[in-house]
Amino acid sequence: MRKGGKIMEKEDRVVRIGSKPKEKYLQAVFYQLDHTEECIIRGLGSRQGKTLELRLDVEDIDGVEADEVKSIKVNGTPGIEVHLKRGGSGDG
Repeated sequence: MRKGGKIMEKEDRVVRIGSKPKEKYLQAVFYQLDHTEECIIRGLGSRQGKTLELRLDVEDIDGVEADEVKSIKVNGTPGIEVHLKRGGSGDG
């Protein structure tokens, strides 16, 4: 996938979860899945719970499945990373 004349890197597919409303992150996830085969949501520290909630919301709404869920550390801060991709049937 190309973005601005260059091939998209893994970090281009990452939606970093912060303090915005969940709806903003849902928009970002669906945008990514419309343009790439995979979207990664990543939440650090206190945003881990919100990240898991988003995973469930996305799976319910659009037949997206979590391909991988893993614990991560970024600069010493624990977090969670969820790899999402579109499922086949959408009947969750």
